[in-house]
Amino acid sequence: MSSNNIDCINEFSVQALLSGTSTYVVPMYQRNYAWGEAEINQLIQDVVDYKKKGNERYYIGTLVVFKRKNGSFEVIDGQQRFTTLSLMATYLKNLTYDDDSLLDMDWYEKVNIDFESRPKSSDTFTALTQRKALHHLNGESYNESIIKGYTLIEKCLGKLTDISLDEFTDYLFDQVQIMRVEVPKDTDLNHYFEVMNNRGEQLEKHEVLKAKMMSVLNDIEDDDEKQSSIHALQKVWEACANMERYIQYGFTPTERHQLFSENDWGHLTIEDFDELVACLKSDAETDDSGSLSLEQIVNKPLKKEKTTKKGSNETPDRFNSVINFSNFLLHVLRVLTEEDVALDDKQLIGQFEEHLFDNDEPIEEVKQFVFGLLKCKFLFDQYVIKREYNQGKDAWSLKRLKYYSQDSQSYKNSYDANEGGFEGVNRQILMLLSAFHVSTPTLVYKHWLNATLNFLYMEDETDAQAYLQFLSKLAKRFIFDRFLSIEEGKSYFEMIYETKDNNYPKNKKIKHIDSDKLLFGEIENNFIFNYLDYLLWLERRGKEKIVKEFEFTFRSSVEHFYPQHPMEGHAPLGSDVLHEFGNLCLISHSKNSRLSNLPPKAKLAHFSAAINKNTIDSLKLYEMTKIAKDGEWGEDEIIEHGQEMVELLLNSTKVPKKSVVNKP
Repeated sequence: MSSNNIDCINEFSVQALLSGTSTYVVPMYQRNYAWGEAEINQLIQDVVDYKKKGNERYYIGTLVVFKRKNGSFEVIDGQQRFTTLSLMATYLKNLTYDDDSLLDMDWYEKVNIDFESRPKSSDTFTALTQRKALHHLNGESYNESIIKGYTLIEKCLGKLTDISLDEFTDYLFDQVQIMRVEVPKDTDLNHYFEVMNNRGEQLEKHEVLKAKMMSVLNDIEDDDEKQSSIHALQKVWEACANMERYIQYGFTPTERHQLFSENDWGHLTIEDFDELVACLKSDAETDDSGSLSLEQIVNKPLKKEKTTKKGSNETPDRFNSVINFSNFLLHVLRVLTEEDVALDDKQLIGQFEEHLFDNDEPIEEVKQFVFGLLKCKFLFDQYVIKREYNQGKDAWSLKRLKYYSQDSQSYKNSYDANEGGFEGVNRQILMLLSAFHVSTPTLVYKHWLNATLNFLYMEDETDAQAYLQFLSKLAKRFIFDRFLSIEEGKSYFEMIYETKDNNYPKNKKIKHIDSDKLLFGEIENNFIFNYLDYLLWLERRGKEKIVKEFEFTFRSSVEHFYPQHPMEGHAPLGSDVLHEFGNLCLISHSKNSRLSNLPPKAKLAHFSAAINKNTIDSLKLYEMTKIAKDGEWGEDEIIEHGQEMVELLLNSTKVPKKSVVNKP
């Protein structure tokens, strides 16, 4: 395989890109500049956010180009962002002519973007660099959209409050990075651009990351090893990228039997990258997916598997993942390196540069990552919850893929045979996982998932009781070592990777928490409410159907059962009791809006109607309705319920006597 087929990928700071000697031409087939206020504000806000976080670098996106014979670069994808950056540099350069300006823009000597067959656009940039008054640029001789973009930049940068303009400028041009991807010389540009248009968006970061990994493997000296390694990367990447599809269906039937246990598909049978290559090598020579062309990466969309065999449950829209592929890649990177990798997909390229590529043996690191990605996706599919849509219903599921015959494969509970029921260890694990998930809907904060993947990756066998015990300990760590800790809370990375004692707590019940962290406005994470609901479910599921069949949903609003601002005719409650944990519950945002000012008696009537249908927003709320069954809800009831809930939390840390080891 020739290295000439490889796409050239280079990283530039924004300053290096805009000040270089290269000229970037926006061809006629590209649409006009079209960014408006939303896109420009978002770009500026992202830069501000990453500067405030103290990140050294921020990858702003990709610029896909084709190098013409005259040395200029034809912009295939990314022209909207490139044009905006050029406008921003022009605006900031113009500011430096003011006497009191602190900006350093001496490096920006000329605009290096040009518009083929669009003289109005080029003339507009020329007029802006000459500092012509904007009201003189409203005629037909100038591009209205470019003028609008310039004024929106002026408006947005004029409103900066979190950082100064010179701080913003320094960070934007020195630390913000852009990836320039050069397509091969023999690329059919018309077809390529048609593909990009059909996608409706620029290359995603994970596609650029894949190309960078292929670039690393392209440095393998032995041609056979190079080809088989790149082929393995391609196969694994495409099998994993569709998070809604079980990984087995990303391979051929023959490969499934080799990789995931013959006539079973439920066990990963290989242990490293070399064994992976051996399983996939048979068709590497006939499959062109090992090509290094970025065009081919883009042109090969993920294929939806056909459901042709009788009894197959391979339905593409059946499952909905709790994470997307870009974020999943970061979880895998953290598990494999055990380093404090940021789980923010906006930092995807930067995190891989820092933790994977920047080492003495990048080829070996990429190989290990490819195998680790395969293993993590397999474990994720088999042992992490998904939202399942089946037979007109949707619910949380914890299922593995099971092979029965060539014509029959299906999804079964990962741990027991109580399919669709509310009993058994499979249901208990599912409830705890879903409690974690609904507490942190934002992908960046799914530390529970990272801890879970790390545990599963390190285990030889995924024993149900060991898994449940781990999740229970993890929940207590989050609650008592961070959310309610008397001392400063531990970081998630410390709790997951640096805590040596796997037994939590140490042979005795925790007796003290920081009760101030349970007050309204001080609760760090809704997992406190959801873990309580899990404990209530465990304790009382055998007594009432509504408890037994309770399911966690995304409820994000903390509601005061006795309202903060009661309706006219109802006395307000003192703030010392009003904001106590006993008066708080978790409900949906829509219900919070409708019910917030109603007195307890009216709220009780509303929730009673739902209870009669065996549904309730939370089990803590259900306990509150039982206490307030006569409509009475005041200081005494709030204190009583709060104490009961805190005691339930603390009792969850009590170690059973049989688990205590007596030392001699």
